[in-house]
Amino acid sequence: MSRIISSPFAPILGTNYAPSFGELAKLKEFLVEPQQELDRLGSEITRVQAILDGLVSKKQELTLKLIEF
Repeated sequence: MSRIISSPFAPILGTNYAPSFGELAKLKEFLVEPQQELDRLGSEITRVQAILDGLVSKKQELTLKLIEF
């Protein structure tokens, strides 16, 4: 959220302002780094979710074994 506040485009966000081609190019450039970070976080979440799913599965298997006794 602080990125939006520090954005040079903050004054025009939420308006009907149509940026020039130059401004559009700058906007796209401004968004490259945040998009890369978003992609990285998505990948990390997927990786961690797979680990969590595996642990939950092992826990369920062990719980079922304990119930049998």
